[in-house]
Formats: sequence, structure tokens, C-alpha cells
Amino acid sequence: MLVEYIYSDSSLDSKKKCDAIRKKAQVLASLDKRNKLRKKNAEVRNTEKLKKSEEIDIFETTKKFLGEDVISVAPLTMSFRELSNSTMLTNSTTFSTKSGFVETKEEFQKRTELALISWINQLCGVDKECCNDMESFTEKARMKADNILKTSLLNQKMPMEPICKFKNSPIGLAKKASHWANTLLKAKESLEGCAFMNQIKDMVERADQICSSNVVPFSDIGLKNDTLKTLFNYNSTWLRLAIECIFDVELITPGNGSLKKTITSFLTKNLFSDPQILKSKTLCPGGKNFLTPLGIKYIQNHFITKFLQIVSVIEYFQTIELVIPRNPPMFEAQSMFRTSMDVVMWLRKAIISTKFNLKKALEKVDLSFCYEQKFIDTYVFIVKDLSTDLCDGIILAKVVEIVLKITDGSLISSLRQPRGDRIKKLGNVNDVLKFARDHDLDIGKIQAKDIVHGNLPRIIEMLWKIVGVFEAQKDEYVILRRFSNKIEKLSTHLDNPCRSIPNFLNGFEIVIHLCKQFALLKNLEVPRNIDDLTDGCLLYNVYDYFCSKYEGIPSSKFNGTTLLKKVFSIGQTRLGIPYDLANYTTISLRKYDSFKHFVKLYLEKCFIIMEYHESAYIITRVIRKIGLIKSSAALKIQSWYRGTIVRRKFAREIIERRDKINKMKQKMIEDDILDAHDLNIPLVSRFSNMCEVLTSMRTNDLKRILLQLDHFLHLSNHLGLYFVNSGGYKFLCFTIRSLNGLNSEKEIYLLFKMKKDSNFIAETLLYNMFNCFDSVNVFVDHGNNLLLLWDKEKPRDPHKIFRKYVRNIVKKMPILLPNEICHKECSDEKIAPGDCKINRMISRLHSYLC
Repeated sequence: MLVEYIYSDSSLDSKKKCDAIRKKAQVLASLDKRNKLRKKNAEVRNTEKLKKSEEIDIFETTKKFLGEDVISVAPLTMSFRELSNSTMLTNSTTFSTKSGFVETKEEFQKRTELALISWINQLCGVDKECCNDMESFTEKARMKADNILKTSLLNQKMPMEPICKFKNSPIGLAKKASHWANTLLKAKESLEGCAFMNQIKDMVERADQICSSNVVPFSDIGLKNDTLKTLFNYNSTWLRLAIECIFDVELITPGNGSLKKTITSFLTKNLFSDPQILKSKTLCPGGKNFLTPLGIKYIQNHFITKFLQIVSVIEYFQTIELVIPRNPPMFEAQSMFRTSMDVVMWLRKAIISTKFNLKKALEKVDLSFCYEQKFIDTYVFIVKDLSTDLCDGIILAKVVEIVLKITDGSLISSLRQPRGDRIKKLGNVNDVLKFARDHDLDIGKIQAKDIVHGNLPRIIEMLWKIVGVFEAQKDEYVILRRFSNKIEKLSTHLDNPCRSIPNFLNGFEIVIHLCKQFALLKNLEVPRNIDDLTDGCLLYNVYDYFCSKYEGIPSSKFNGTTLLKKVFSIGQTRLGIPYDLANYTTISLRKYDSFKHFVKLYLEKCFIIMEYHESAYIITRVIRKIGLIKSSAALKIQSWYRGTIVRRKFAREIIERRDKINKMKQKMIEDDILDAHDLNIPLVSRFSNMCEVLTSMRTNDLKRILLQLDHFLHLSNHLGLYFVNSGGYKFLCFTIRSLNGLNSEKEIYLLFKMKKDSNFIAETLLYNMFNCFDSVNVFVDHGNNLLLLWDKEKPRDPHKIFRKYVRNIVKKMPILLPNEICHKECSDEKIAPGDCKINRMISRLHSYLC
């Protein structure tokens, strides 16, 4: 019992252990599967992240915009100092223009930034008065802005500040003067039918006490200064237009003078005083300083009337399309007023009596002031810093509207005044970006927070896309990735080969991964970081494995006491890597910036050499294959061409033969003599049937068969060959001899005097005899038929071709036996050997012809 109990306990323990091991294996397998899935998902996410973070290549984008006017200088010409100050090779890449001016990448980026600022300022600052409509304005603004951008990018010396002010050309000034004359004429015509001018004058004259005191406008300097300051809150275009229409004058600005001085001088003489009142002796008996109370009242009424007329005329002009291409805002950007009613209220406070309700009086004459200037109208569209001036979205909206030719201002009017509020800025920028994407304007994957936070690279990328030119930064490790794929193919025979470079790796990690691949391929020590490459072993083997067989110089032939020195010697003499990158001092100090660039360039150059030579071999094989294909095609074309020529040449003969065959068939069908009920019977079978009838000697059928035979043989020369091959002449001769003495012998004999056919049949027989030399029976039968044919036809002069065939047959037979020997050895014809039979037949033919 004890033994059984112990046995059962041990079996339970082993079962539990097996279950635990199995569960552990399942858990490990599931964890491994989950880990692989996580790695795969991480690789996909990193790849997508790299694609989304695609940055602009400013230099390539500029080249594309300028049409290859900028030429790059190879980065291998950098000095060691420039390289040691940067962490990436591309950070110190130098550029040059056609004039030879050299600048660093940082300087080039700064110059590009200033050029884009000038582009925006030109785009938003083109004079609208020189354009016929808003569409032409946007086109002109875009054209001028692009020219400014090109000029700024091609400028050798980097400007210290962007261009903010642009001078008008003489042509632009002339157009502006012409537009002003047309606008003035249109304004005067529109005022001719307006009654509010006289209504304002009547309203002021009917008022009993409209002024608060006996103030004299032209002598009150405070009132004069405040009035001028108030009027100059209006846009100079509207103010000048209203003055010239109301007073019917033309304000001429001197060459070096300003419009403001001209307006001030005119208003001082005609707004604050009236020359007609001052000349009146009843109102001003003692001159300007001796006005009567009535004269003071007239001067006050004149001032109030003209002031209200100026305000009302400007308000009226704002309601009609007067200025081309679009009416400017009513007030200046720094104005304290937003509506004309604010100006009227200032007048009421300054000079109008509290007893007189000016607002109600204006309403009685149907004068209302509805225009209210928005903050957009007074916004200063000038950029000085890209990182800060675009963050509120206002200038960006203006740029988008001009580029998309939006003439109604729907985008910029929908924005809110940010006033330093970050949330409002984000909302404005989001609206602008959404509007641009809805109108198919490519602005990239930029977000609102990038612009609000002043992310300068992203802003520059967006502006270049708005300009319409964009070149993304190319992968600096494309060659190394191809190199990695090549090594992966070479290492397929290994048990655990290293995969090619994953897409999510970047920077020097790609170089380390490539070195790991090569180390596994050559069974070397696998490097983990840049320190493991300082011995030069792996780099030495890379050149020896990939380039030595093409360069013709083994790695051991290069100078150097250590492998690293040999690697540096290879890089300088064979690969063209500058000496500054191979510096022992920095390596000993564990400063590997320059050495990283050396390793990267070293691997790239080695792969390029290998790829270049392999491509040359492939191209050579392809060229050879193309040559063979061309020659084969030429032969096919020639054969087709020759066949076409032959068919065209013998087309008539072919048609004649077809017609002859068709006539022959028709004649055979219509002929009563021939038994043509079954035309599908072969000719050989027909001749065999005829020969059977000839041997049977049935007299009743004999004449009909002989007539059919004669008819067949005379249809064509080729039919005689079938008759001879079937042994027909034997049976024919036998039949003719058997009919000896009968009256029909001569008649039958005359049927077969085929003088035209005999030569052709004889030549055919000789040809078959020459080809059938090994077959004794065929050779002898053809010879008998030939002799029989000649015996019946009895040609006097055999043809030369017959002699030639016979002589060739004689030459083909190596040894001819003499006739007497042959007859002695083979007296019996039936038991004679084949050589003897052939010998006899050749002798007979030779004696007959030769």
C-alpha cells in the first residue's frame, strides 16, 4: 500500500509540473506575440509621425521659386571650425548665388524670413487707387509682391530690416491723378441732386441761438486747433474730396509740400471765416477785428454750416461706390472717432448751445449717420516680425483674401478683435486656416497654435505654400537605407540575419544599425555606439568587401600603422572626404561630431562606388541584349519583307495557277469520260485502279480507261509524276504489247505520244532516283520507267540535265562492277544482290545517255 501511495503522489506532482510548464509557455508565447504587435504598431506610429513632421527645405524651395538661380556649394568644403559648432551637417551647409556671395544656412534663413516679410507688406500695401477693380488690385498686388520677394532673395547683402514702405513710380502717380479727377467728377455729379446741403444751411439760419457764446471761430485758437484735429481724424481722401466738392475748389499740393498743410491753410481761410462777410462794411465796419454782433452770428453760422456739410458729405460718399476699386475707411487708423455722430457730438460740446438739440434738428432734415468703422478698417497691415505680427490672424486673413482673390472681404470681416486674448487669436487663426483649406489653398499641416505661439519654421513653411512653391526636406539617409537593403539581401544565408533599417529610426541610429548589419554579415564584433567604430576595423572591412575589387587596390596597400589610419587614408585619397573630418584630437577627447560625419560619408561613398560599377555591368548586359533583339528583329523584318516582295512578284502566276486548277476541276466535273463522281479520291488511288484494269485486259473497259488516263496526263505535267510513281508505264507498255496486232494499237499508241511531258517526267524520275539511291527497288523501278519512256518517245538528243543526273549518280556509286563480272556472279535477276541491280541500271542509263 505504501508503494502504491508513493507512486500516485509522484504522478500527480509530474502532472502539475507539466501543466505549469505548458501554462508558462502559453503565457510567454502570448507575451511575445503582444510584444511583436506593439513593436509593429510603434513602428507604424513613428513612420506616420515622421511623415507628418515633414519640414520645408528652404534652400530647395528658394531654388524652385527663383528658377535655379541659386547654386549650392558642396557641404564637403566646410572648415573644421564651422563643423565643430554644429550638431548636424546640414546646419552649416553653405550657399552661394551666381555672383559668388557665400552665406551660411542661418544667414540664408534670416534673409528668407525678411524677404517673406517684405512680400507680405507689398501684398497688403499696394495702392488701391491705381487699380480699376478689386480683382485687378489682387493681381497687381500679387505680381508686385512676387517681384519684391525675388529681389530680396537675390540680394547678396542681407538687409537689416524688411521693406515696409514702397514708393510709387511716375506711371503710378499719373494713374493716381487720373483716378482722382474721375472720382472728383463723379462726386460732384452725385451731389447735384442732394437736398441735404441746403437743408443744413436753412436749419442753422432758422435757429435762434445755436452757439453757446459769442465766440469768434477765426480768433479762437483753441477752437481752431481742436476743429482741425477733429477733421484730420477723417481719412485724407474723404476730407479732401468733401472740401473740393463743398467749396468748389481744387487743392493743389506743392512739390515738396504735404496735403495736410494745404488743407489747414485752406480751412483757416474758408471754414473759420467767410471772406464775403469780412468784406461787408455793415457787418465788419472797422476790419476783421471789429465785427458787429450780427457779423459774429453770421461767422458762427457759416462755421457750423460748413462743418456739418463736411461731415454729411463724407457720410454720403461712404454709402456710394465712389473710389475705385473700393472705398477707403472713413477715419484714419489712429482716429478717436468711429462714427460721424461722434464728430457731431464733439461739435455740440464745443460750440453748440445746450438749448438747441442738434441731434433732433438733424433728424428733422432726414440726416442719419449709420456708418461705424470697424477695427479692421484701421488695422495697420505692416509686418515687422513673422513670429508675432501674424499671431492674431488679421494680416494672415488679408494675405489669404488677396491670394484667393476674395473681393467682398467676407473672411476678414468675420474675425474678432483679439486685444491680446489668446483664445480669440486661436479662434481667428483657426477660421483663416479653415477658410484657406475650404478654398483648396495648400497651407500644409500647420495648426493654429503654431502661428499663435510664433513657431517660425512652420510659419515660413505655410507662407511658402501660400506663395505656391514648396520643397520638403529630403531624407539624408536615403543612400544608407539602400545600402541596408543590399546587405539584407547578401545575408539571407545567415541563420539570424539583421533586418534592414526600420522607418522610425533617424539620425546616427541609422548608421549604427547599418554597421550592425555588416558586422553580422562578416562575423565581426557588433558595434553598439560610436565608440565601437573608433578602432577602424569595421570601416576597413567595409571598403575591402565592397570596393577593393572595383578600385583595383586592396585595403592593405594604403598608408597607416593602424586600421583607423588606413581608413582615414582611404577616405582622403580614394573617397574624397576632406581632411578636417578625420581628426585624431577630437576622437581622443571623445568629441565625435566630425567623426560621425566622416563615418556617414565613408559608408555612402563605398556604397556609391559599388552601386556605380554594378549598374555599369547591368547597363552593358542590357545594351548587348538590346543589340541581339534588334538583330533578330531585323532578320524577321527582312524575311517578312522578302516574302512580301515574292508574293507581290508572283501574284499573277499564283492567280493563274488557281484559275487553271479551278478550270481543271470544272472540266473534270463536266467531262463524261472521266469518272469524277468522287473527287476526294487521291490521284494515286485513281491511277492504281486504272493499272488494275490495264492488267485485267478487259477489252470492253480498256478503251474507256485509256481515254481517262490520257485525259488525266494531259491536264497537267505534274499528274505524270503520280502515274510514273504508281508504275503506270509498266502496265501501259504491257497492255500495248498485249494488243499487238489489233486495230486499236495505233490509236492507243497515238494517245500517249507525250512529247511535251516526256522531258519533265524523265527529269522527275532522275531526281527521285538520285534521292532514293539506298532503296534498290525504287531505284530500279524508276530506271525501268525512265528507259521505257525514252524507248517510246525516242528522243534524238537527250537533255544536258539528264546527263548531269546520270553522272552524279555514277559519282555517288563508289565502285562500279564490270558488266561481265556482274553477269557471271548474278545470272539470275531475281536472286541478284542490290549492288548488282543498281550497277546494271546505272550502266544501262550511262550507255544510253553518255
